[in-house]
Amino acid sequence: KHQHGHCRVPKDDEEYKKLSTWIHQIRSAYARLQRGEEAEICLTEERIAELKTIGLRLSLLSSEARGKRRLKELIEFRRVHGHFHVPRNCTQFPRLSSWLAKLHSAYNKRQR
Repeated sequence: KHQHGHCRVPKDDEEYKKLSTWIHQIRSAYARLQRGEEAEICLTEERIAELKTIGLRLSLLSSEARGKRRLKELIEFRRVHGHFHVPRNCTQFPRLSSWLAKLHSAYNKRQR
């Protein structure tokens, strides 16, 4: 968080692969606890409070929330660049290109 200003760790970044895996395990355990199930790892109320204090989002975004986030990113991308052709290596919005590709694919399947 101190280095990047947030706690969003990309899952496909080799430098932070172990941290990303650990965060995924924490989120999975938290989701299980929220459903009243037993978690694979010990996740106490104190640990949950600490993680929330540093800004780690424990609950996973719904697909609708992710879609809304990507749409906002796309609008911002167009505002800055004047077009919707998001390159695969877009550093400002690293997941936007793959989201658009999935959107195009789904659209094309429906047109058949």
